[in-house]
Amino acid sequence: MTRDEVRQATHVEWRGSDSTQYPWGKRTHHEQLTYDVEDKHPEINVVRGDSDTTFQLKDRSLLYRGHLEMRSDQKIFYYSYQRELLENGRLIRQKTWQDAIPRNHQ
Repeated sequence: MTRDEVRQATHVEWRGSDSTQYPWGKRTHHEQLTYDVEDKHPEINVVRGDSDTTFQLKDRSLLYRGHLEMRSDQKIFYYSYQRELLENGRLIRQKTWQDAIPRNHQ
């Protein structure tokens, strides 16, 4: 965590990894998230994340990547997520989800 007292802002980073060996191959996973928020405007914030999961098989490698961004303002939460699948380093599929979600202030 990093605190900027001049801007009255906080930046937090989180990372995690794991791997598992199977009879058919190995799975390795990495992910990280970052959070940024300002004290004077907590409604305006950003969360970003990246993840990748690799399946190393006998004759090929599959890589699933994910990219997340969530941010907000006083009225809306903005969501964006992109997923990619690569086989032996070549992009096979890609999909993006985006949404603007109104705050309901319950």
